This record gives sequence, C-alpha cells and structure tokens, in this order.
Amino acid sequence: MAGPHTANSAEELDIDQIGSVSTEIELPTLGLTQKLLNVWEEELGLDGELPHKSAFTPIGLGDLMPYVYILEKVGDGGDFRVRFMGSAIVRSVGDDYTGAVIGENSNHPSAWRADIYRLVMARKEPVFTAVSLGDFEREFTKTECVLLPVAGNDGNVEWIVCAAAPYPREH
Repeated sequence: MAGPHTANSAEELDIDQIGSVSTEIELPTLGLTQKLLNVWEEELGLDGELPHKSAFTPIGLGDLMPYVYILEKVGDGGDFRVRFMGSAIVRSVGDDYTGAVIGENSNHPSAWRADIYRLVMARKEPVFTAVSLGDFEREFTKTECVLLPVAGNDGNVEWIVCAAAPYPREH
C-alpha cells in the first residue's frame, strides 16, 4: 500500500496520488451514499449556500445514522475531531474513534484521510471516493464514501458529514 501524500495546499492534492487506497469518483452509486447526498442537497440554500449543521440530527438522518460519521474542524480546519461515529462504521473499522483528533493519530494507517478532509474544506463541495479498507487489515473490503461540507453559524464549513457503504463483493 502506498504511504500518505501530504499536500502543501488543497490545490496540490490529487486524491489518486494517495495510491491505490482511495480514488475520487464522479458520483456515488450505492443507495446509502446517494441517500445521504440527497439529504445534503435538500438542505442547500437557494443561492447554493452550504447546509447548516442543525439539519444533520439523528431524526434528520434516520436510518442513515449507523453508516454516518461526522468530523468537526479543529481551529482553522487543518485538523479534525471525530464528533460522531455510527455503529456500522465502528463495527467495520473495529474501534470507536468518537472524540479522537485526527492529527493526534498521525501514525495510524488511516492518517492519509486527513488530506481528503482538508480537500472537502477547501473545495466547500462534496467529495466522493472509493476506498480500500486495507488500512484496517481487510484488503478485500472496498467502500464508497461521500464527504459533505456543512456550515456552522458563520456560514463557513464547520463539519464534514460522511457516509461509508461497502461495495458488493463482486465490485
């Protein structure tokens, strides 16, 4: 597996440079990831302003909750805290990282994901990826992820609401 790629700026980050671990895809293809994208799109303001974080509650997310994880920016957005990690995600990765700060775990095999989170912050638009979970010792498992920027009270990106769904085995 290729090691992490650290970009000096968001413009330098090409997800595919991370190696075979993660590939940017045009749109989500799985029902679960499409459903979260639809929730996000329904909350977009008429002028294209980002949805507010208050729209992403357990009631608002409903049956998506087990597959969702929410990151909140720390400081200027260079680092992230896992605010929430759904039960299906916890089972999938084998640990609950709720409360963890990504930068405090820079030696974790998944530390490369912080570059993708920073990309979402910089673009201020959704990012969709296909990811191998080899970093969690399951190389055979691939997931599709949606990473959605969500605004705080000041209108700037404060959270990234994400969902991960496994591809069918034949994918």
